[in-house]
Amino acid sequence: MEERRKIHLVRWAVICKDKRHGGLGLRYLKDFNHALLGKWLWRFPIERESFWRRVIVGKFGEVQGGWTTREVRESYGTGLWKDIRKGWEEFFLRTRIRIGNGTRTRFWWDIWVGDSKLKDLFPLLFRIAANNSAVVADLWGRQEGGGGGWEVHFRRPFQDWELEEVNRFLGYISAVKVQEGEDFLVWKIERKGTFKIKSYYRSLKEDNSPLFPAKEVWGSYAPLRTRFFAWEAVWGKISTVDMLMRRGWSMVNRCNLCKENEETANHILIHCGKTRDLWNLLFSLFGVVWVLSESVRNLLLEWKMKGLGKKRSVVWKMAPICLFWCIWGEQNRRIFQEEEMSDTSLRKLFLRSLLEWSQQFLDLDLDYLAFRNLLGDRLKSAYAVAKLRKIGYSRQKFYTEAVDLYKEINSQIATSAKASLRKSVTENMYSALKNEIKQRESKWHKVYWEMVEPVVKIRTLRARMDLIFNLHYVNPFVAPMTVEETLSI
Repeated sequence: MEERRKIHLVRWAVICKDKRHGGLGLRYLKDFNHALLGKWLWRFPIERESFWRRVIVGKFGEVQGGWTTREVRESYGTGLWKDIRKGWEEFFLRTRIRIGNGTRTRFWWDIWVGDSKLKDLFPLLFRIAANNSAVVADLWGRQEGGGGGWEVHFRRPFQDWELEEVNRFLGYISAVKVQEGEDFLVWKIERKGTFKIKSYYRSLKEDNSPLFPAKEVWGSYAPLRTRFFAWEAVWGKISTVDMLMRRGWSMVNRCNLCKENEETANHILIHCGKTRDLWNLLFSLFGVVWVLSESVRNLLLEWKMKGLGKKRSVVWKMAPICLFWCIWGEQNRRIFQEEEMSDTSLRKLFLRSLLEWSQQFLDLDLDYLAFRNLLGDRLKSAYAVAKLRKIGYSRQKFYTEAVDLYKEINSQIATSAKASLRKSVTENMYSALKNEIKQRESKWHKVYWEMVEPVVKIRTLRARMDLIFNLHYVNPFVAPMTVEETLSI
């Protein structure tokens, strides 16, 4: 039986893009071969005494300065160096000559100052130059005492309207001075100036594609197949009804979930009523208010939140991909199996999937209820809360308030006045430290705070409390410490 041809969802040119630009990072062999041959163009001006270079120069000659050979103009044959030499112009645009004594560099024709040739930047002056084939050393006038300056000569005096161009030209080249040593090539697109095949290949593949949420897709801990699905969804290439109709299929365009709107990638994954229920559930779990974007691409680009903590941050990053996967599975279930999950069952499926994915990468031994509590938990670092306020909450103010809080907590726990604890401390400090209060409640009743110096940092306080805890629980016969003994630790 003849196999039916499968649908190619994404063009090969897109797949060969870098992951940062929305591709899969596969190498486009034509451009990669071009980058590999560029290594020989880089070695040619550097390895001036090597045997292979002398053979090439003997056959094809070399241009002034010895940066490359003359252009190969043979009308027949497919010589290796002929193909290498074809890439010189594109290669040379990514280099710059670092000036030494200036004997190898053509003043007007080579790139040695800025990112372009002087003949292209100043075409008017190039046309009237006395010697437009001169090297840099020819136009540098040395002076007594080791200094020097530029002495560029022209065939005629300047017109008044040309003086501004001349001043700009002299200011442009004044940044470079001739010095001792040979001229050498610098690879502009690498910080260290050394040629790398990887950087050359990337520069050949650069394009003006719209922003792609590469970190949100590939940096998530979601299963790999679901990340591939999210990648297709960002490009709008999942097999929705509208996409199939564009490919020639004849069908009615209606969403299988809400039965109301047309089925597009953005609708089924973001705007459908069934999907909205899951989004609202997710945001309520994290305790946030969120405005959903119009497209999957923009939604993932904006899917950033600070101050969540390590575990909650991991869950937050994989949550949209998990939601996409669950809602897409429900859509396929209705089409191919003619089965329909209730809204409650769909919510449970989403939460169970998110919990199972999280347990694969986090050290979580949680049931469903504990997992919900983890997602809804507030920030545990009081200073992290303080940083979010930004205005009117300095580090010193935090330390002062933290010390007061520890004193108040200790005194109220010691007197069993826990009910008044909620009212006696500030809103921000209480919400930030309430979980830590529960964990350390058994320790705090061992410490008697009468007076704590305000310069004591919160880290120091915690270290002292841990030490007190170890002393009393390892050796329960040790008498309780006084404040003076505690502060002297």
